[in-house]
Amino acid sequence: MKKIIYLALALTAATFTACSDDNAGEQYLKQSTVGVVGSNLSFDAAAHRGGVKFTAPAGQTATAIVNASWVKAEVKDDSVIVNLDNNPYLESRSAMLTIKSGADSTNVPIAQQGCVFNYQGATKFVVADKDTTLSLPFELVGAEPQATVDAAAADYATITKGDNAYKLDIKANKTGEMRQFNVTIDNQNVITTIVVKQGQLSDFVGKVFYLMGYDLQKDPTAATLDELAVQYQGAIKKDAKGNVYFYCPKAYIAKLPLSFDQKTLTFTVTSGNMVNYIKEYGAYLMNSIWSYDLYGFLNEYTYEMYTKHKNGEISDKEYQEFQASMPTVFAAFDYTNKMSMKGEMAVNAKYGYVLTSLKDGGTNDFMVQAMQKAFGYTGTAFNADMLCVDLLTPSADGKSLEFGQPVAQIYLPTLVHVPAKATAGAKALRSMLLTPNHVSAIPKANVMSRLWKTLRKHSGAKIAVRK
Repeated sequence: MKKIIYLALALTAATFTACSDDNAGEQYLKQSTVGVVGSNLSFDAAAHRGGVKFTAPAGQTATAIVNASWVKAEVKDDSVIVNLDNNPYLESRSAMLTIKSGADSTNVPIAQQGCVFNYQGATKFVVADKDTTLSLPFELVGAEPQATVDAAAADYATITKGDNAYKLDIKANKTGEMRQFNVTIDNQNVITTIVVKQGQLSDFVGKVFYLMGYDLQKDPTAATLDELAVQYQGAIKKDAKGNVYFYCPKAYIAKLPLSFDQKTLTFTVTSGNMVNYIKEYGAYLMNSIWSYDLYGFLNEYTYEMYTKHKNGEISDKEYQEFQASMPTVFAAFDYTNKMSMKGEMAVNAKYGYVLTSLKDGGTNDFMVQAMQKAFGYTGTAFNADMLCVDLLTPSADGKSLEFGQPVAQIYLPTLVHVPAKATAGAKALRSMLLTPNHVSAIPKANVMSRLWKTLRKHSGAKIAVRK
């Protein structure tokens, strides 16, 4: 805007500059016989019609010349009619109109602002598999933006420009797989990207999915997360009652309930579900949701108590009471069904994988408050990033379950489906796993082993059996 103001001031200083071809060698210029009575030559970026009213000696023919191709000028009687093209560029521009009559002339500046384009709609859409038309509204002055859809989507998505909105037509999705594409709006290299997802629950049910992440229970001697990378094969299923669940026997999961939001293509996992039962051992498997940071804190806390007991800083009784209380703490994560993780399905642009990373569901901070009060935990938020499966066994009276140990602790869980049209197979999946920058090392293996060896001796956790 400052450029436009400065330009207008400069042009104003030059306005109405007049000269005469006569007496050019004189020390002064005589006043031109061509004068300007009024003008309207300052415009926004749209195409415009303006004019200049002038005076000139009678009987002489006046002409109008402009030094820019985007302006056309025509003399009509005592006026110059000026027609401007729209300015599709971001920068403002200027030109000079020269009105000449006989030997005299006068100059009048023309100023036009740069184009304006503002996309005013959403940048992410989720639509079902039926025929769909979306309106993508915009504000436009002078601009000539180009809107395109991804080349791969050209056979089912088309976009056309209206006066104040683009119309995006999307054909019904009959592929049986979720699909995703981008709409790109380019205005002078200022890019707006709109992501469109088309899918519904039926595109995921019955498909093979891999549960990927870093399983802290895979190898108790591992020193880095890379050694714990896993990809357990499973599937998303739907039972006769319409309940949706994830089935993954290699991760001890026979039935992990899922909820699905069509508006966002999001799956949600809650804690506190019985996901399996091992009859020969009489053992129940429950799922819990954890924060890696909190889990690491409790490991360190446990080791600290072990060291204090070893060094005589706490008595045998105090240490036994601590050991007996810890299973109850861990069982609390299996007992509550208020904790959650969720992930929005997306298509990986490089390989065509359909996937989601399960992240904090926004319902878990109450557990931080409990840990702060019980153990002095210094964390201020619960970032759910571990999907766990824990083993619990019936108490002697068979009325409750006692916490045994975790059997799977999958850090950064990701669900990945490989469609037939994907450009890389399941073997390429592991390359998608990246060790998080904020994790320097996994909890020490000896601490993890000691934690469960000692805690199993004093199983004080009891919860009602859920079937």
